[in-house]
Parts: sequence; structure tokens; C-alpha cells
Amino acid sequence: MIRKKQMSGIIIILLVFGVGSIPADLMAKKIKLSYNKKKKSKKMKLISSFITDTNNVKSARKISSTISQGQKIYFYYKVGPVKLVKGKGAPYRTRLVLKKGSNVLKDFGWHNANVVKKNQMSKNRRYDWFQTTGWNLTISKNFRPGAYTAVVTHRDKNSKSTIKIKYGFRVKRAKAK
Repeated sequence: MIRKKQMSGIIIILLVFGVGSIPADLMAKKIKLSYNKKKKSKKMKLISSFITDTNNVKSARKISSTISQGQKIYFYYKVGPVKLVKGKGAPYRTRLVLKKGSNVLKDFGWHNANVVKKNQMSKNRRYDWFQTTGWNLTISKNFRPGAYTAVVTHRDKNSKSTIKIKYGFRVKRAKAK
């Protein structure tokens, strides 16, 4: 006969293993937002970032930081919290700068975007986080082998928070065919 104390321990073990068996890709979408009324943190922070080989957030996974000439890479990041303002949405500006050492090779400039669509701007709300793979880079044959850094700057217009995300990667020669 199982006692109450033993039963609650068994239930906890089943819950832990049950949640751990949910595939991670079921928890992500192209752009995903999470909403929670309880948390009050206002300062935006970086939650996660990595280089991936897809622009689909749902299937984005970290890849090796050694990139071959001819390969296309995407810069994934997840930030939060994000404040939605009625009538404005959750606008942000983002920028990509490519560097080799301390030399800036290319500044792609600032680009405006909004976390939500126009039909979602009818109320104030706070999202726990938002994720994107909006910036990408094709490593052409002109890239010399060596170490590079891509810096993505995300500036939330509602909170005035700015986050700089650095992605270090190494370019290797493409294999001869």
C-alpha cells in the first residue's frame, strides 16, 4: 500500500519527467510572445541568443560558430519583458553591425519594426518576452577565413531600453567540389 507522502513524491517525479519530454520546438513559433500579469519587471533584458541556420523561430536551434563560406546564418535572440501600448503596439528599432577585430566591415543601419500586428494594438499589455530571427547574413566567398563579430542592437521604443547582442563566429574556407 502506498502512503500519501510516497504518492505525492511519485506524482512530482512523473510531472518532472513528463514536462521534460515535451519537444522544445512545440514551445516556439515564428515570433512568439508570452503574457503573464503577475510579474512587474519593467527593464528589458536579453534572455537568449545564438546563431542558427533558419529564419523560422519555431525550428531555430543553435549551430556551430564555425561558418563556411557560402553559408547563410541568422541571429536569433529573445528579449523581455515587452510592453504593448494601446494604439502604438510594441515598436522597436534594430541594427546589425559586422566587425572583424575592432574594424567595422558593414553597418546595415537602423530598421523599424513592431512586435505585434495592427489588429493587436487595441489594448495595453505586458508580454514576458518576444523572440526573432530578423537579421541574417550570407557568408560570401569574399569573407576571408578568420574571426568575426556581429552586433545586433535592439532598442525598445516604449521602454527606451537598449540591448546589444554580440555573436562571435569564425569563417572557414568552403570545401572544394
